[in-house]
Amino acid sequence: MKKTSTLLLLTLLFAAKAHAQVPTVKAVPANRITYYGANLNCLVNPNNDSTTISFEYGLTTSYGTTASVSGKFTGNTTLFKTKSITGLTAGKTYHYRAKAVNSSGTTYGSDRVFAARSSFSQSASGYYHTITVGDDGSVYAFGYNAYGQLGDNTTTNRATPIQVLKGAYSGTTYLGDNANNPIISVAAGVYHNIALAADGSVYAFGGNNSGQLGDNTTTDRATPIQVLKGAYSGTTYLGDNANNPIISVAAGQNHSIALAADGSVYAFGGNYSGQLGDNTTTTRKTPVKVLGVGGSGVLDLIGACSADAGTDKSVCAGSSAGIGTTAVSGHSYKWTSSPSGYSSTNSTNTVTPSTTTIYIVRDSNNANGCIVFDSV
Repeated sequence: MKKTSTLLLLTLLFAAKAHAQVPTVKAVPANRITYYGANLNCLVNPNNDSTTISFEYGLTTSYGTTASVSGKFTGNTTLFKTKSITGLTAGKTYHYRAKAVNSSGTTYGSDRVFAARSSFSQSASGYYHTITVGDDGSVYAFGYNAYGQLGDNTTTNRATPIQVLKGAYSGTTYLGDNANNPIISVAAGVYHNIALAADGSVYAFGGNNSGQLGDNTTTDRATPIQVLKGAYSGTTYLGDNANNPIISVAAGQNHSIALAADGSVYAFGGNYSGQLGDNTTTTRKTPVKVLGVGGSGVLDLIGACSADAGTDKSVCAGSSAGIGTTAVSGHSYKWTSSPSGYSSTNSTNTVTPSTTTIYIVRDSNNANGCIVFDSV
């Protein structure tokens, strides 16, 4: 009986080991960036093997410094992991990549870059109003306030900055005043604002005639409300899934956009010209998922197309198509360029990346001389 039990245990252990694989890693943009620190982010699937996670970072792709995420992780679920780093030099551009290690092997994420700078540069202007966020996460607004877009629970115009009230945000008095969950980014539409908290939750206030606040109403809000989840895979609110938080927000005239850590994009508000990307012109009062190019699949801004090449990036005014792709070893990619006035000058438009090769594509806009570089 003892011999049989031992054989059964060994069989189970072998079966578990057979299902284990090297971890997968997906790079995610850094956020909560200040003059001297940042949060480095990644998505990792341990693939059924105990996995450690760390980030390598530095001023070049040689990196030089390692910051480890505490603990070991297992299971077959993709996890969002972050590591706060400090001691950066203000104004410098940093490279970083994620590293995941288990008994089956080591996987590196692709290289990403960010510039150490004040988060106070996170400001936006709407139609006669301005909103900005300080290094401590506090949010300030001033200007036109007819729709409550200054977030002070009035519709009184303000010629000097006021601090935005907390509304539905979990703080004491003001939006961003919880040191454990400051506001890290803001965006402004014509008469509304979107604010992103460090935990990935999203808040909105101001005009709501097209549902651009994402609370399933068209009621203007003079203090922040929390955006509902809509098509986002969470519990109640947009960004409330800890393994797939919202990492970036943007706003148009009467619509709002949110980027999740897994690269998916959510949109809500006015849609009369199809600006929500769901292949309709129907106004949406809660988030919908933006479809992929031509309506195929869903748009993935992290695992698919990217026009972000760090300090080499220039964005041509009026351009609308991504240039380049984030490379994954073992996959083939074709460079494409479709905006009017562009002509591709790269010599090879199909590549199969390795973990050590860098490919560079250069596209130019003949109309205004703008040049865009991207690499894999």
